[in-house]
Amino acid sequence: MTSERKSHTALDVPGRKVPIGMVQSTLTSPCAEEGTYFAGSYHIQERVGVGRLSQVYSAHDINRDGERVALKVLSPRLTVEPHQLKRTMRDLYALMNLKSPHLVQILDVGIQNRMVYYSMEYASGSTLAETLDRGELEIPLATRYLLHLCRAVLAAHQCQVVHREVKLSNIFINKRDILQLGDIGTECHMRNQSLENTHYIAPELWLGGLSTQASDVYAVGVVAYRMFTDRMPFVATDATQMAMKHVKLAAKPLRHYSPNLPEWLADLVALMLHKNPESRPTVQDLLHRFLAQRQ
Repeated sequence: MTSERKSHTALDVPGRKVPIGMVQSTLTSPCAEEGTYFAGSYHIQERVGVGRLSQVYSAHDINRDGERVALKVLSPRLTVEPHQLKRTMRDLYALMNLKSPHLVQILDVGIQNRMVYYSMEYASGSTLAETLDRGELEIPLATRYLLHLCRAVLAAHQCQVVHREVKLSNIFINKRDILQLGDIGTECHMRNQSLENTHYIAPELWLGGLSTQASDVYAVGVVAYRMFTDRMPFVATDATQMAMKHVKLAAKPLRHYSPNLPEWLADLVALMLHKNPESRPTVQDLLHRFLAQRQ
């Protein structure tokens, strides 16, 4: 791998050094052909997801006895700067070494043709978005899913990883009715966001701030609001309108739409959606409050 291009700077990751220069060039969008092998180990079955800056494939990993995995390949634009590459690789390796029943497991991380890729366990079942589209959730079930989501985000935060990709379409409900949060995102750039993704962007990010654990908490609050009220906190026709609402408007109280929701839980979700990130609880605080209510 190092013979492809020499570099004076290398990224230390567990068990290897990755030359930063390998991913500094801007290349064409990542792609892998159905029926071919990617990075020597992944037999590509089909492309299952396409984003502006990444592609996801269903593949079989020959190093895992043909196990079906999800293979995500990132655009070089996401890691063109050395600091971006360092953060992305360190976050991925931190999560690969983390075992949590509420996080989709990252299995392998690497670089191929100057593109960062990683494989994950193939999430079975429905996304939370699909589950909600089939009908409203009962409050006890929605509360249990929220508890699972908080545990998933806490696991990432305890590894000093900001998840950046807490959203309904990246949350899975498996066959055992356990919620799992999918793979991490990259730093938020407004021009790269679909209107759907703007639902989860915290006010400080609209104002030019960087993603933090507090912005993850805001996204968890949006998911919770959707589960308990059957609607998003804000609706808009374009990103500019959505930004204005997130920054300036308060969401309607949850009990306006869900009067049977316990007051403590409605207040907790409202606190997660606070405009000031310093006023939001940490995920650890959220779990402590859940446990306190159970006693």
